[in-house]
Amino acid sequence: TWPLTASTYIVDTNSEPGRLSLAYNAVWPNETLRPVNGVVVRFVAGYGSVATAVPNMAKQAVKLMVGHMFEHRENTEIKVLEKIPDGVFDLLAFERIWPV
Repeated sequence: TWPLTASTYIVDTNSEPGRLSLAYNAVWPNETLRPVNGVVVRFVAGYGSVATAVPNMAKQAVKLMVGHMFEHRENTEIKVLEKIPDGVFDLLAFERIWPV
């Protein structure tokens, strides 16, 4: 492995999805990479430590799902999760990053 210091790359958090780029005047390590998994990026995902960072549509989808589960709380089986309300998917579609 070859860990890179934070000065070696630039984090672009304004793009969706976010991305990493090589910093100005930085160079990639001069070694032969494996043909499979030659580069591995480890990161922590999420919206941050404050609720205001979470998109409103995602919060609304969680509330809708919790309401559905509360309404069907008498069911002791997993079946309550088999049918997720369509509105949950509709709300989360705004946050999904579609492949091009």
